[in-house]
Amino acid sequence: MDALRLTPETQKKFQQLASAAENKTNKQDVYLKLPPVLSREGYHFIIPAFFELLLHLQKQGRDFAIVFRTFGSDIPEVAAELNLFCTGQHPCYPHARFDGTNGTMDLRLHFPQSTAVLHRSDSLISIISGTHIAVKNVPSAPLPKDISIIQVPISKEKSSSSTLSPVLDFIVKNAFPESSLRRSFSLGDCYQYWAQHLEHSSAGKLLVVNNNDNDSSQVEQIFLDDNIEEDDAHIVDVRYESGEIVPFAQALNKYIFRVDPLAAIFDSQYFIRALQVCKSSM
Repeated sequence: MDALRLTPETQKKFQQLASAAENKTNKQDVYLKLPPVLSREGYHFIIPAFFELLLHLQKQGRDFAIVFRTFGSDIPEVAAELNLFCTGQHPCYPHARFDGTNGTMDLRLHFPQSTAVLHRSDSLISIISGTHIAVKNVPSAPLPKDISIIQVPISKEKSSSSTLSPVLDFIVKNAFPESSLRRSFSLGDCYQYWAQHLEHSSAGKLLVVNNNDNDSSQVEQIFLDDNIEEDDAHIVDVRYESGEIVPFAQALNKYIFRVDPLAAIFDSQYFIRALQVCKSSM
């Protein structure tokens, strides 16, 4: 996160939770004692509420996928903790299994096949597969082995064609590969483009959603981010396949959810409830 902004209500909640936690041992307490492989410079990369969401969805028998979106370079650290969880080696969740064994889906992040980065300009979107390292310029041919590029031209003229469909198709295809139980993927977003546009939502992390909410065959997408603001998507650029921007009021608590990081840390059921809020609007 860029900053932790506490409202008076959140500050009061923090004080209450901190007081209650003094004499209580739980998963959050265990997190303070994780081995060094799970943290870097005192930071942890996945909180219990996220793991509880995965276990909840597994218990429901849902077919789901995770797509990690980041402006940063922390995907290897995220993958290290996620993969320990998926194989039952995480100290907080020794009985969890999401590694493709015994019919379970495989939520492990596999390098480099489960990674890609997205580069944006005003006229072109490029998705470079097979790397998690952000690029300032789109690489030219010949490409290194295992690297491929999909390019989507952007037209400012209104058209009935679905200009962003290739972006949505790429993400769905990689999140739900037909020949595999693999269900996780990482997509690095273009911070350079967002910064150039003064961190405006129209240049943020691109989320392409289907125009037809009544199409039951479409994948439901929910984007969780703590940099979404109270009155603006800020860090997420939500668009229909046509390229039209989805109004914030229509996107909030449906396609995007504004995460309160402090509440998510202390409440292990936080993301389960967030999912329920968004599902109720679909």
